[in-house]
Amino acid sequence: MSIEERVGRVEEAILTMKDLLLNQNDRLDDYYKALRESRKDFEFKMNALIDSQMRSEAEIIELKEASKSALARIERLENTDDNH
Repeated sequence: MSIEERVGRVEEAILTMKDLLLNQNDRLDDYYKALRESRKDFEFKMNALIDSQMRSEAEIIELKEASKSALARIERLENTDDNH
């Protein structure tokens, strides 16, 4: 193999390596973009879950208060019925 053929092969190899690196960079860019989007989606869902949990806890507190109030009224009614 002549020197010119060897240089030609080295040039081809360099061009192939360049193409591979560019393709790898494109794939990495796509991967990181997908990762960022996934993280945004996760954060959105986590925030929605936290918000839902907070609303549920507030509603549970309201239900407990309503239940206490109802029980107190029932007890008052029972006490007035017992006194008559």
